[in-house]
Amino acid sequence: MRGCSTVKDVLNKINDPENGIYVEARINADKNGIEIVDKNHGASGKLEVIDCDSTCAFDLGIKGRTVDNVLVGKDLDPAVTRDTLLTSCVNGSVPAGKVYVQSGEKSLEIDLTGCRTIGDVMDKLSNTDLTLHLTAWISEDGKHLNLTNTINQPYIKVVDISGEPATASALGLGSTQSLFSTLMDLRDNMLRCDEWAVSNINLPQIDEALERILIVHDEVGAKTNRVDTTKTKIESINMNLKTMLTNVEDIDMTEAIIQMSEWETTYQASLQVGARLMQTSLLDFIR
Repeated sequence: MRGCSTVKDVLNKINDPENGIYVEARINADKNGIEIVDKNHGASGKLEVIDCDSTCAFDLGIKGRTVDNVLVGKDLDPAVTRDTLLTSCVNGSVPAGKVYVQSGEKSLEIDLTGCRTIGDVMDKLSNTDLTLHLTAWISEDGKHLNLTNTINQPYIKVVDISGEPATASALGLGSTQSLFSTLMDLRDNMLRCDEWAVSNINLPQIDEALERILIVHDEVGAKTNRVDTTKTKIESINMNLKTMLTNVEDIDMTEAIIQMSEWETTYQASLQVGARLMQTSLLDFIR
């Protein structure tokens, strides 16, 4: 595996026909690990991957053995480091844009445009303005980007700016705002006397939330109208069925049988008359 720099390089190395081992390495269906399929078609023995002079197999999650024809690798879920590219984060590519940072009594707009790695983002958040007293750091498990106020002032928040890429949300520092969370942010920013945040973040978010509510209200109204129309049709069908059932249940069977007999007699007589007329017409035509 020496020289491999991407997962694709690893797969190509294992799948190289010159290896002569007849296996296929591929990304699993969940897109979180590697699996190896034995292509020997019934050959005896176990499918096994071990490390020789490194921890490569272990690190790739494919160290192990199986009697089946598929060796299922472990969930890799790579940990974030300072060198992790924003385009290759676990949850997808992170769009770099402006964010609004609030730390203690200080608030500031920070432009993350141009950042390529998690380390670039951490440096921008930590060093753009030292009066923020902010330090960005990666959790021990490498799953989260965290922020700390270095002088223990309460209230740290990073939010996306309307019209900018959702950088804070993609980094896990912010989230999609609901109307209630927006109103709570508005309360906090008014208490902090943060006029910029109220005017440029909270009020646009409230407008967007109200617009979403109106859209949902229209959808609910349209669905309610369809339900009411369907209900009316069902009630009409039920009424017709009940009327038909009542007519059938209230019929006089003796009278109905007599009427059916009379109708059958009339029908047979009509057939006989029609046959005679057709016979007469045919004879006249022959003559």
